[in-house]
Amino acid sequence: MAGDKTFAEMVDEVELAFGQRTDIATIAGEIVNDAYLRITCSNEIFGQRTNSYFPSLEMRSSGLNTSDGQAHITVPTDCLFIRHVWDSTNDVKLTKISLADYIQRTGRATASAEGKPQQWVRRSSEATGYDYVFLYPTPDAAYTIYIYYRARPAKLTGTSKTVIGMEWDEAIVTLACAITAQRLKDYEAVKMYKDEFSDIVTGLVGLYDNEDLDKMDYRKVDDTYINFKY
Repeated sequence: MAGDKTFAEMVDEVELAFGQRTDIATIAGEIVNDAYLRITCSNEIFGQRTNSYFPSLEMRSSGLNTSDGQAHITVPTDCLFIRHVWDSTNDVKLTKISLADYIQRTGRATASAEGKPQQWVRRSSEATGYDYVFLYPTPDAAYTIYIYYRARPAKLTGTSKTVIGMEWDEAIVTLACAITAQRLKDYEAVKMYKDEFSDIVTGLVGLYDNEDLDKMDYRKVDDTYINFKY
């Protein structure tokens, strides 16, 4: 799944919407990427709930091997948020706990308390600043862990296209126009583009929920009962 319009084409559309002004040309690329990241990484834009499920952004990390006595594994750099952590060696899904719960766990640095990981929490390391998944108990051996996560898409450049599908191209361009108008303090144009964006997104949010329709049990009313207004 990929977009239809290239990054360059979307930038051209934004520039054209504002009369190809030279001052807009210098920031149009930045604004298109801003719009793209807002749509894929925000729950709300301009007061409208826009969070959507993007299948192409649902990722699984490569197998991450634990080490005896090392409490953490590294989170993928493009990870927006983690959905699940799975220990493939022991074929078990780990349970997420809060940082407060993790801190209260005893024996995290004691070799005799190590074992098969059962729980996880995400936090950074004070020593390196990297983003980690900390495991409890601290692993006592090498286990292969997979992180299932929602990815943050890479910024667009040149002829690259979005990873979320061509159905979102118009929304990205329209949102970019709204952001541009906002920077120009052209509030009439802001309202026009916001309304247009709202109409587009209303039709797209939840689009992929249709894949769940085959799980629904539909029952047709027997014709015998129709005349009785059932």
